[in-house]
Amino acid sequence: MQTSAIILTGGQSQRMGTDKALLSIGEQTFLGLIAHKLAEISDDVLIVGTNRSGYAEALASLPVRFVPDSFKNCGPLGGLHAGLHAMRHTAGIVVACDMPLVSVALLKHMVTLLDMGRGEAFENAIDLAPSSSRMLRPYDAVVPQDELGWHPLHAVYRNDCATSIEYLVRGGNLRMQNLIKQLNVRAIDKAEMAQFDPHGLSLKNLNTPQELEALKGLKAL
Repeated sequence: MQTSAIILTGGQSQRMGTDKALLSIGEQTFLGLIAHKLAEISDDVLIVGTNRSGYAEALASLPVRFVPDSFKNCGPLGGLHAGLHAMRHTAGIVVACDMPLVSVALLKHMVTLLDMGRGEAFENAIDLAPSSSRMLRPYDAVVPQDELGWHPLHAVYRNDCATSIEYLVRGGNLRMQNLIKQLNVRAIDKAEMAQFDPHGLSLKNLNTPQELEALKGLKAL
């Protein structure tokens, strides 16, 4: 299944004190690390955000294209909406820019699940269609789930999820968790993820300088 890949960069980075996408581990920025890994999977890697000028150097040296947010000041939902609309393929990997240790093997597996899986009856979604059409259908998304809940910023979505996102945004419902409730989601738990990411680093995101230093010290890096 051909897939696009979306890196979301729109966060305010208030606790980190600087743009997290341009932080580095070794000689590469987070943005560079993620983009190069996603380029192993996809021929269509997008950076979504509002800071095109700040990423000029990265855009020049990475196999990516920049897409501006379609809904301003709407958080990750706005960025996801823009990416899904702009991508060239039906499926899109989505990764937040503060998750630099994504696993190519895990993401490939998640794409396979989206391509092959069939969900249960679509009973939780916004009722945009007649009840007669609410039947078994392919998954809308594959999203990790653990004891902390869902991780919708390390996931795979179909491009038509943009319809549900627009419905939520226009209604002022900006939490990513609200989107998960509207979609036919294939959950992937810790045990399944561990088969492809045995060190469990894929979902680690960085919010503070202390977390960055701790991450740099991990022996698994």
